[in-house]
Amino acid sequence: MRLLFSALVLTAVSSAFADDHCASRTQAIINRGGSDTQLLSAINRLPEQCAADPFTRVKAAELYAATGELNSALGLLSATEDFGEYAESARILEARIFLVGGKPDIAKQILKQTIVDHPGKPTAAMQYGEILLTEGRSQEAFDSFIHSLQAEPTARAYRGTAVAAYRIGDCTQAITALDQAMYMDEAGTTRSWSAMVTGARCFMEQGKFRAATGALKATLEADENAMNRKAVKDTLIALRAAIRQAQQSGDKSTDADQITLQEIDL
Repeated sequence: MRLLFSALVLTAVSSAFADDHCASRTQAIINRGGSDTQLLSAINRLPEQCAADPFTRVKAAELYAATGELNSALGLLSATEDFGEYAESARILEARIFLVGGKPDIAKQILKQTIVDHPGKPTAAMQYGEILLTEGRSQEAFDSFIHSLQAEPTARAYRGTAVAAYRIGDCTQAITALDQAMYMDEAGTTRSWSAMVTGARCFMEQGKFRAATGALKATLEADENAMNRKAVKDTLIALRAAIRQAQQSGDKSTDADQITLQEIDL
């Protein structure tokens, strides 16, 4: 009995060592850099025992997905049920692959289950909210973003919250969320044309035309292609019209008298 117990302990220790060894080797490959194809080739040359390592599987699946081999990626993700501490990452990657593959309903099912299985994690709820936004389900998207923020505040979730809040008619909440996103990641937020257009539209509704102009200028400076987007063009046209109307009517509840139409010739 003592010999059997010793053998079991030795096997468990060896397995744990193998997992740690495979994970560290996989991370070293990633750290060395290279193209996705090169990294995948290097990981596939690891010892056979590493094929069962959860971290190695997830990284290989990410690389297969990045190179367009979606079925190979899904094969790795579905072959092992227990991904341990990488379970959330594996399921989110699986959902992303189904979404890219044109199967949003399956992606949503996976994300909803992931939210249930990992309630303290933010990413699944955030990505679920982003899908709902694209479907026009703004209130549900807002709720999902709030769930994500409660788990862990991130600039990306705040940006999603801002857009969803605007769409359900709550500009106060939208501006608050956008302010938080700017505080956490100003560069990333100014590059998000949807978030900045949301800010511009809400500021415009509040009669804060200088702030609205600043939001549009910021996103145009961060993304030179932003002006090619219809939403940006339409917001700029609406802003000019609102300023002109406020100036002509003498509306003192706005800051229209502090800005000229030439200033928004973006």
